[in-house]
Amino acid sequence: MSADPLRLDELLESIADGTPIDWDRLAIPGDAGRERLLGHLRLVAGVAEVHRTITDDGSETETRPTASVAPSGETERWGHLLLVEKIGEGAFGDVYRARDPWLDREVALKLVKANASSHSSSTRIVDEARTLARVRHPNVVTVHGADRHDGRVGLWMDLVRGRTLAQIVAADGPGSAAEASVIGQDLCQALAAVHAAGLVHRDVKAQNVMRESGGRLVLMDFGAGGTPLYLAPEVLAGGVPTVASDIYAVGVLLYHLVTGRFPVSAGSIDALDAAHAKGVQTPLGDARPDLPDGFIAVVQRALAADPSARFASARELREALQAPARGQPPRRGALLALALVAVAALGLVGWQWSPAPAVPAVLPIRLVAVLPFENLSSNPDEQYLATGVAMELTARLADVGTLRAVPWTFTRRFGAESTTLADVVGATNADAVVEGAVQVVPTQQPGGPRHVRIRVQLYRAGTGALLWTDVYERDLGDFLALQSEIAQAIAREVNVVVARREMRRGQARRVTAEAMEDYLKARELLEGRNDITGALALFRRAVAIDPTFAEAYAGLAYCHTLQAAYLAVVPSKVALERSLGASNRAIELDPLMPEAYAARAFAQLALAWNWPLAEADFKRALELGPHAAAAHDYYSNYLTIMGQHDLAVTEARLAEDRAPLAAAYSRKVAWALYMARRYEEAITQLRATLTIEPDYVPARTLLGRAFTLTGRYDDAVREFEKANWSPGAITALARAGRMEEAQRLLSNMTGGPRPPTAYDMGIIYAALGDIPRALDKLEEALRTGDAALAHIGVDPLLDPLREDPRFVAILRQMKLAH
Repeated sequence: MSADPLRLDELLESIADGTPIDWDRLAIPGDAGRERLLGHLRLVAGVAEVHRTITDDGSETETRPTASVAPSGETERWGHLLLVEKIGEGAFGDVYRARDPWLDREVALKLVKANASSHSSSTRIVDEARTLARVRHPNVVTVHGADRHDGRVGLWMDLVRGRTLAQIVAADGPGSAAEASVIGQDLCQALAAVHAAGLVHRDVKAQNVMRESGGRLVLMDFGAGGTPLYLAPEVLAGGVPTVASDIYAVGVLLYHLVTGRFPVSAGSIDALDAAHAKGVQTPLGDARPDLPDGFIAVVQRALAADPSARFASARELREALQAPARGQPPRRGALLALALVAVAALGLVGWQWSPAPAVPAVLPIRLVAVLPFENLSSNPDEQYLATGVAMELTARLADVGTLRAVPWTFTRRFGAESTTLADVVGATNADAVVEGAVQVVPTQQPGGPRHVRIRVQLYRAGTGALLWTDVYERDLGDFLALQSEIAQAIAREVNVVVARREMRRGQARRVTAEAMEDYLKARELLEGRNDITGALALFRRAVAIDPTFAEAYAGLAYCHTLQAAYLAVVPSKVALERSLGASNRAIELDPLMPEAYAARAFAQLALAWNWPLAEADFKRALELGPHAAAAHDYYSNYLTIMGQHDLAVTEARLAEDRAPLAAAYSRKVAWALYMARRYEEAITQLRATLTIEPDYVPARTLLGRAFTLTGRYDDAVREFEKANWSPGAITALARAGRMEEAQRLLSNMTGGPRPPTAYDMGIIYAALGDIPRALDKLEEALRTGDAALAHIGVDPLLDPLREDPRFVAILRQMKLAH
């Protein structure tokens, strides 16, 4: 702080937080006004120090428990944490100051005693701690992780320095109702966040609430069984802890803060139980007759023996505490405000309050872009894991609530090192950006399960502010559950509600690690390189390793569907039968997987033309994944086949909205428009698609079809040539009347991106005017189960055949005509 000019705002902040001030250095000899001002400020600092001694610890060495330092030599470890010293011990466990090398910070580690709980209780502690790790609130201690090592369960969290409320009451005596009300309000805010996460604290007590040296109140140490004097009567009698029992514990704590005693006291558990049974409770008004009636009423309601008579929630209790405390100056906290008021009252400066500048509204985060994750493993072959994390996280985020994610097919183009936040935001219009790194963690025993460590960071677009970061480590077999956990953490961080059906993804069972590796490699081949054949082989190997791997079976079903539609390596009917088998197996293993229902629906309709069954599966997929772009896309295609074109376009646009910048879904909107014979709209849509992915062949071929049907034949041929799709060019030339060119191209036709199917040949012969051969090919497509035949009833390129009896017969066999 400089001596001249005097920065009053900085000085007041130093007074408020207790930072040492060199008063002599601030003085200027001969400046009487400055000397008088500094004299008054020193008086204010003295007042603040008196208040600080009431609330803060003053000397850390007086309040920290006696430390048990690890012996010299090699540092003790528990898992990846380095134990520095023991700072606490209780019947349930030990607390250590530890060093977390991953987070590069000191943390508090609580180790549950090896004999303190059963295996099931330990598992519950780990599960609840993992849930608590997703709670982000300034009045709740931040839990970074939980695990089991060396036979002991532990959880590690922020190291909070200060005094517990129990230490404050013991040292300073009972406080006022105003002080207790302020503490109670902060505590209720903390509990509201905990309860919103689906947790119950179980052990609210003065020993578990910390007042940091800076004044912040922090709820600590989530208990396993609770402390008897704070237990609600129904819990003491053997009932399950609930939100209502937490409310009761807050009532006990408030009572203790203003009396130093407890509403129901006894020398043993049996005596305490008997006192509750008899309704023996010392009313707060009797213990402290000088307290305001409003405060007494609030505490007594929280302490009601009947849980239904208590406050319904922590938020309701907080609102009740606000009323009695109004108008009573707090004895603790808010020292900066105290200093400002004192300075103003003394008339030391001629300050005038002026309206604060308008703060721009913080826009909600609705669209997230996940960048390629960095591979921190020493082996470059582990890149597929980094790719798999980003790809899977993108998919999970896209399925969560109202949140949307830029598709991986778009964000994969960004280089992890050369890309700036501005580059990503400019290209995607995202509201937030996720980046991170992945590392394979060596296991202690050779041949043991492989672990992955994932660091995730969330930044706000525009400002570049870091909104959230965390580090996770799991066995590779828990990979899918971990991705859901991360996605849900991000969703909550940006205030997106996660539905119960979406939360179940985070509870997925683990699979064999080797099978997970093959699954991730298959996803990379399929979505990153469009290698259907390679992905099929890896999905097959994954289910061979782990026959219970539902997601791998769904991947198999999807690949076989693509094989039936785009490849000619096996007959379409064979591919569809394999898709049906794989999707049935996936549904058997996981009846709530929308992708499996969508794949089964497509296979069912193309194999047996069972439209009602297909519709039921499409709707089931949409019900299970209402936010999934794929579910809307599949249903749109079904509606197109059924001739419900307006609804089909609506569903296609919903898919596009859920996955903006996905060329595939943008093209599907154009497909629905094209089949509805809205060709100009389809052309406009396809031009937008090609700005996303200029080399996207399906968009080029569909654009060629739309140009053909609007009479722009030269444009159509150019698009087909760019796509290397000669069947389309033949059709365009024939419809233009350039039969000689069309026949010449037909005789020299090449396969292009895929060999033409019987359905494709039917379209070519229809354009050439060879109706018998066109119908021959369509009948062949019917026999072989050509998946494209599903669109026969609406495909405008087949309009020349619609009056032919053979064509009508095909429609009847497909149950598309009566």
